[in-house]
Amino acid sequence: MTTSPENTLPPPTIDGKPRVLIVGAGLAGLTLAILLQKAEVPYDIFERGLETRTVGTAMMFGANVGPLFTQLGMYDEFVDNSKSCETINIYDDARELQFTRDFKLAAEMGGYTNRIIPRTTLYNIILNKVPQDRIHKGKKMVSLYQDDERVIIYFADGTHHEGDILVGADGAYSAVRHCLYKTVDRIGKLSQSDAEDLPYSCICLVGHSSPLDTEKFPALRDEVCQYNDTHSIDIPYSWMTFTTKEDVICWGVIKYLDVQNSAAYSREQRSDWGEGATETMCNEVREFPIPGGDGSLRLGDLIDGTPRTQITKVMLEEKVFDTWYYGRTVLVGDACHKIHPAGNRGAVQAFHDVVALANWINVLPRSAKVSDIEPQEPVPSIFYPRTFFP
Repeated sequence: MTTSPENTLPPPTIDGKPRVLIVGAGLAGLTLAILLQKAEVPYDIFERGLETRTVGTAMMFGANVGPLFTQLGMYDEFVDNSKSCETINIYDDARELQFTRDFKLAAEMGGYTNRIIPRTTLYNIILNKVPQDRIHKGKKMVSLYQDDERVIIYFADGTHHEGDILVGADGAYSAVRHCLYKTVDRIGKLSQSDAEDLPYSCICLVGHSSPLDTEKFPALRDEVCQYNDTHSIDIPYSWMTFTTKEDVICWGVIKYLDVQNSAAYSREQRSDWGEGATETMCNEVREFPIPGGDGSLRLGDLIDGTPRTQITKVMLEEKVFDTWYYGRTVLVGDACHKIHPAGNRGAVQAFHDVVALANWINVLPRSAKVSDIEPQEPVPSIFYPRTFFP
């Protein structure tokens, strides 16, 4: 298998820091790239898609990632494109307010106000900070090889690339994890729990509307995000809406699966997922009531105001993988854990992963052998976050 000239990367320097290959241009992969760039660690990102783009609903961040955004020089841009979030209002499906979660003391307690931002907006902010010549598109990884000296990744287009460390940041169905686990399983070191299928707990439908009529959706006029979360006691659903900048409402619906329904959604039956594969679930939830306006608003009003390219249906698993590194390969973000979306914990964990990993890579010489990268016994504390910049 050969590497075509247009895809050949410059060889790592003999002296200096290790060359890092990042598979996946999502939030985790791009953020790791920015950190490595600041630390002058050579890297390249490989993205299977021909476009680097994302869909989803809104995300809430505060003190959990505020210091990182500040260090990366993007906190002001994050603030300019987000709304502060002071409360979450919990409703029943009769639009009756049940209780309110109050975050007004967040800044006093943690130094940063909780803020809501559309996932797509945040993604583009981060994407614009990564040199585009470091992102290689249309690179679908199919296999890997690693030894004591190097790691090589092979792609469906017949090319391959070599580096010192491979980082899998390619999501819940990570090609890096799949290839790594085949190797680990072959030598009898794969955890039994990691050999099992992912446990499905929810189906989630999310969207990011176009600018909406503020007469119909008056909550959009409020400078503070109106975060409403509705729960039903009769049907296994909850749904939420978030007002954001530019008169946009982000929204999401979660369908909770019992054991039998979860089993029905096996890998072989997940053909109706992702962008565009949404119509059936959209029709199922159109009549769900949402608070606000004249009291008659329903999810269908938001669905009709959302481009189909901005509506996605995804399967949500809950899993933390035991095997998250081996040899010269490390997994981050959803590639090594898939966490229920409540509270945005998955994205926050992914940011924390890459901060910790960047710190570790920054002090690792290129000449390091596998024995320097992988301790003889697992020592999770090596990945505890510490301050990246002085």
